[in-house]
Amino acid sequence: MRKLLLGTAFGLIASASAAQDLALVMGTSIYEDLRNVTLGTGASSQSDHLERAGFDVITTVGASASVAHRALTGFLREAPDAERIVVVLSGRFVTDGTRTWYLTADADEADYFNLGRTEISVDSLMHVMSSARRPAVLMLATPRSDDRAHDTWLREGVGTLNIPQGVTVLQGTPQAVTQFMADELVEPGAELARSVAADDGITAQGTVPRRLVVVGEARPRGIIVTDPDGQQVRVPNQAAADERNFWNRTRSQDTIVQYRRYLDQYPRGSFASDARARIAAIVAEPGRVARLAEEALGLDRTQRRGIQRSLNVLNYNTRGVDGIFGSGTRNALTNWQQQQGFPQTGYVSRNIARVIGLV
Repeated sequence: MRKLLLGTAFGLIASASAAQDLALVMGTSIYEDLRNVTLGTGASSQSDHLERAGFDVITTVGASASVAHRALTGFLREAPDAERIVVVLSGRFVTDGTRTWYLTADADEADYFNLGRTEISVDSLMHVMSSARRPAVLMLATPRSDDRAHDTWLREGVGTLNIPQGVTVLQGTPQAVTQFMADELVEPGAELARSVAADDGITAQGTVPRRLVVVGEARPRGIIVTDPDGQQVRVPNQAAADERNFWNRTRSQDTIVQYRRYLDQYPRGSFASDARARIAAIVAEPGRVARLAEEALGLDRTQRRGIQRSLNVLNYNTRGVDGIFGSGTRNALTNWQQQQGFPQTGYVSRNIARVIGLV
């Protein structure tokens, strides 16, 4: 099966033709102007499971509006010919109570009369999904605390969905949805209603036929891997499941130490190349720990503007008070850190947040 991968660093790999089974997986962890979402891209990292189950998969990782709309164009082209459709959206949502929109990475504070540029209509997606020949599945991965108001008419989260006939909507936290995608969703012959009933982290709405099966054909018992001597051997399903679970834990921790532990245990594992790529990416970003620490603070735009104003008052020029931490703010913050005796990272730490009264 084909996989079309899009994101801030990726382009459209191939032009898609008619698909038998189609999946669209969109995940966002880091937002330019909104609070970040822990494990927001976890769903995107599990899209390979759908591909191996026979789906043509379109995936985005932290996509801007322009990249997301390119993915949607490919999805709309293939959807009318799809046998089965699975759509997974993970990240932030806004709702007016009866309609819901998914926010792309460059979304700002939502404007009720200007929705659509950096927001994707969940209702429109469900309408397209209802055209599938078999019941379609929409999974929504939302943070637990999605209740902040954007304005009088919009708040964060998923509203009351008007679900078309033939569409099943599953909802849970990003962590719960990621795990469900890795296990129950693509289990050959598994009845979705039973899988949801057995999973405390997932709820279901809409059409939930008792015998709805996403993957109908059993896959081969075990997987073929190459051992250290270059021989191809079949690994039992349990061993494959153990490796996958180890990798899921590794990916959630996302540290060099954990990736090396995975490679020590599975030097020729299914995810070995991914582990080496993540190690290289982490090494290539010296300020990664400081960046993650700032992201964990969840600073909103108002708080970031406050930091910029304070720096400017102290004669550290941020080159603007717009709530966006560009090179001007980073340089000003680095200079302030040097004078105050903090590590010169250019990022806001929890200690700095305490000093300036944010926490």
